[in-house]
Amino acid sequence: MLLEPGAAPGPVLERLARGPLDEARASLAPHPLSTRVRMGVRSTRERRTR
Repeated sequence: MLLEPGAAPGPVLERLARGPLDEARASLAPHPLSTRVRMGVRSTRERRTR
């Protein structure tokens, strides 16, 4: 997941947890689903190309 500059991560994480992750947990029940989120900040000098 890539957030645009200035985007608040809180609402995005909330929607992720309440949407696709809740559906995945329901699909896997009774088995647990653990998730991890890693966030970082890129320097303004770093450019990304594809």
